[in-house]
Amino acid sequence: MKLKVNKELKDLIPPLKEDEYKLLEQSIINEGCRDKLITWNDTIVDGHNRYEICTENGIPFETEDRDFQDIEEVKDWMDANQLGRRNLTNDQRKIIIGRRYNREKKSHGGDRSKLQNLQHGRTGEKLAKENNISQRTVHNYAKDSEFFDELQEKEPETAQKVWAGETTLTDVKKQKKKKEKREKFEQKKNEFAKEVDTTVADSFCYNGSCLDYLQKDGIDNIDLLLTDPPYAMDYKSGWNDWSKIDGDVRSDTVNLLDACFSLCQQKMNDDAHVYVFGNPNEIEYVKPIFERYFNLKNILVWDRQVIGMGDLKSYGRSYDIIYFGYNKEWKDLNGTRERDVLNYKRVSPNELIHPTEKPDDILKYLIKKSSNESDIVFDPFAGSCSTIRNAFELNRNVYGCELESKYIPEWMSKKI
Repeated sequence: MKLKVNKELKDLIPPLKEDEYKLLEQSIINEGCRDKLITWNDTIVDGHNRYEICTENGIPFETEDRDFQDIEEVKDWMDANQLGRRNLTNDQRKIIIGRRYNREKKSHGGDRSKLQNLQHGRTGEKLAKENNISQRTVHNYAKDSEFFDELQEKEPETAQKVWAGETTLTDVKKQKKKKEKREKFEQKKNEFAKEVDTTVADSFCYNGSCLDYLQKDGIDNIDLLLTDPPYAMDYKSGWNDWSKIDGDVRSDTVNLLDACFSLCQQKMNDDAHVYVFGNPNEIEYVKPIFERYFNLKNILVWDRQVIGMGDLKSYGRSYDIIYFGYNKEWKDLNGTRERDVLNYKRVSPNELIHPTEKPDDILKYLIKKSSNESDIVFDPFAGSCSTIRNAFELNRNVYGCELESKYIPEWMSKKI
């Protein structure tokens, strides 16, 4: 007797492992096919493996034809039959229970209020009772079944391994999550490194006090405050005969920063980021001022990669710090998550324009992490205007203030 094999129906049945198939084959060869094959209009519904073995070995078999309304009823009977008869893997059981629920949902147009089996009650309740699980578990299995269906479409070989018990849905989901995370990481990394158009940005540096400029309503809607204020350390250079930096004694710096941050905070967007370069020896004086007006997120360490002047008998300090925070509301950084130690070599002393000038690469990095093209960047202590120049090159609208006119490039200088 030749029967029909419907691939869609056959694929509903979890495959036997090689040793299981051989045991079944040997049993049928020795004892004959004892159980009837279940059919529907000459199509096999139950007994695909037995039919294959009997056909190959010329062994007779009997059939029992069942009366099903349609193929969907056939599928549901096959799933229920598998759940009742086989030693299933955990994933096979999940998928079968889940697709029974999803099949019923689909038959009612996805309207959960209509998921009602007239003889046995609501589908979720019925399946939960039949399989001794909770309704929540039934719903979770339904999601697993949907994930498996999607896997069959996009990665059929992986789906087959799950169905055969060679791997698990959990492992596949973990690998998928890792892949998505890696792809997202690469996307952020590439976006962060992309070239920018610098044709539309605006910039200038006000030659005068930042307090005067801010009090004159010179700027609003600041997206990023990035500055290198006086360090409150009475700066002296061992390399060049620089003039003293105004405001660079502790009492002056504390008052100046307090007044500056107060005015800046009023002109910043709620989600604006803040970077303030500082000296680690002055944390106890500067940190409270920062926290008075902004939310401190991290204190970054800038490894300058060279040892500074100081006690030759002790460790040589080779780093500065950067206070990093935000105004009122947090917004995510651009690019990927990176360490809070920044490795950028300081500007060589013989190339300095300003005694405390910061290198271009660290400024560009911070600007890109915390702002986007056309955003407004402000530096109230501009020095040689390196922040302004680098932000402008990254297509940000950037403005700053500097007391000493000799440090300001002519094309940036502006009197207010």
